Amino acid sequence: MNLLTGRKIEFTDYIMISRIIVISFLSFSFAYCKGNTQKSEVNNQDLYAIPKNMIGKLYSNTYDFDINKIPKVIVISPDQHEGYLGTLKANSNHCGLIDLEKGKVFFKMGDVKKDFSFKVIYLGERKLAFIDESNRGYVGYYRYTKGSLGIEGHRFYLYPLSLLNESKIDEEVREINSGAIVSGNYTVSFDAVGDSKYSTLEKCEQEEIKREKGQEQITEELKKLGQDKPATP
Repeated sequence: MNLLTGRKIEFTDYIMISRIIVISFLSFSFAYCKGNTQKSEVNNQDLYAIPKNMIGKLYSNTYDFDINKIPKVIVISPDQHEGYLGTLKANSNHCGLIDLEKGKVFFKMGDVKKDFSFKVIYLGERKLAFIDESNRGYVGYYRYTKGSLGIEGHRFYLYPLSLLNESKIDEEVREINSGAIVSGNYTVSFDAVGDSKYSTLEKCEQEEIKREKGQEQITEELKKLGQDKPATP
């Protein structure tokens, strides 16, 4: 008997209660699974993939700066934590080629036998997309500088391509174009180098090998000096 109503509980009441329990359980299970699925999708998101709503919708604008002044040979400085496209870690600089007229950029990774080629799409306001054949790559911006001695600098700062629509990238581009200090949040940067020592890809690789060996020697010398330093009494 139901103590609240005084009515005797019928068999049909048990069936109704069972149905309510089953429906409640299924609803909870569905919500739990859906939440885990969404969480998994976020965790598995490819940071270097182009946003799905932008596939096939990017078209290059006319350059509003003189691309002929940009040297073809580039020196690439990868982030040691992210590496290239989030997979290949690299602790040293590498060389490559850029040709904005043809809309191509090439990273040559000689020491690990891995190269990267990207199609370059100019989005305006010094902002560019670098996309490979798998629709992965970077979004970045170009910065031109000229020092007091007349030395020109051509640097590109790159972020994961999934940030293509993020307003913070556009804000940073505007800040950089206004002469602000670079925040350092980029993943990869590269410089187009006009030095005669870097006139070809082969010369660039030779110079970077020399520079790397020289840096290693300096590091070793500093270690020796530290070991030879007398202990403080």
